[in-house]
Amino acid sequence: MEGSSLPQGPTRGLFRFPLAVLAALVAAAMACGPAAPPQPIEPQAAASPQTTYIIITNTPGFTAIPSETPSPFLTETLPPSAAPRETITPRPTSSPFPSLAPPVAPPAIATNTLPAAIAATSTQSTRTPTSVAAATVTPGGVPAGGTAGSSGEGSDITADGAGNRLQNPGFEGSVRGVIFGEVNVFQGWEPFYCDQPYTAGQCPAPRPCPPGQTFGCNPPELRMGRPEYKPSDIPSRVHSGGTAQQWFCFFRTCQAGVFQTFTTTPGAQCEVGAYVQSWSNFDSDIESDGLDTADGRDNSRWFIKVDPSGGANAFASNLIVSRAFTYTDGHYDKYVKIRMTFTATSDRATVFFENFRLWPIDNNDNYIDDAYAICR
Repeated sequence: MEGSSLPQGPTRGLFRFPLAVLAALVAAAMACGPAAPPQPIEPQAAASPQTTYIIITNTPGFTAIPSETPSPFLTETLPPSAAPRETITPRPTSSPFPSLAPPVAPPAIATNTLPAAIAATSTQSTRTPTSVAAATVTPGGVPAGGTAGSSGEGSDITADGAGNRLQNPGFEGSVRGVIFGEVNVFQGWEPFYCDQPYTAGQCPAPRPCPPGQTFGCNPPELRMGRPEYKPSDIPSRVHSGGTAQQWFCFFRTCQAGVFQTFTTTPGAQCEVGAYVQSWSNFDSDIESDGLDTADGRDNSRWFIKVDPSGGANAFASNLIVSRAFTYTDGHYDKYVKIRMTFTATSDRATVFFENFRLWPIDNNDNYIDDAYAICR
């Protein structure tokens, strides 16, 4: 620069200023305070069209409001592809077998506690079906007089016949839930099963596999389960009236049924019985399958038990127990009558109608109708 004027020649901007005017502008800026040196602008990478930046610089004559260390970024909007997604947990796949974890025993029920001598084993699992009419006896002894008959034998008493001492023997009317929403039994009846909470612990499944065997047996750690109970109004599953009691063990083995206590007289000869039916199936067919093999035929067995003292424990050691009613008695897919007689020893007795399922298959369904208890 020479003299007091701007260099002559091609202009470097849009305007040319006299030296006096430029000096005045500098003096005005100095009156407002020393100018901070300009802040270098860091080179920025090309931003996404959806990312917004604010770059802060010092400008003469402008005083910024003190704040925390500023960030050059105000907001950042992620592109849709980068937005976090909700993690979807897959629905659990139910196992066809009951839980094999060691059971945690709930508080024992005073009237329904499985005796310690029986809790570790299943009494029924060691029985061999037989056509002998004499009652099969559980450990502990049985009062004299217990005999069992199959379809077509014994009394012709029906559910509504004179002398029937059972309440609601035809399983009609309303049902009620017992402890669980899926356990619904008709008025006058109670459910029982070899599982908690009716028993203090879970019962082992029948026919456990010996070491090295994997076919024709159940895993040693398998436990019985609690059935579901409900009324049935399917005509082929009802013996008379409008409904029957049904319980089923879906992919479970089970030892379960219904019971009722009735009045007796010591020394009286009593007979108890009912019409029962079994459905054993691997799919949705309405007829049982697998009956062409011995294992398939053994899947469903019925028993009648009587506690001559009127107790409510279906697994007590003092029960009178019938023989097993098996495939040869014809209870698959049709009703047959099963019965047992006994001599009363007190003023009341309890009858248990029990079904025993060997294999944890799809359709382990049981039906009972028109039960009776008569004493003479």
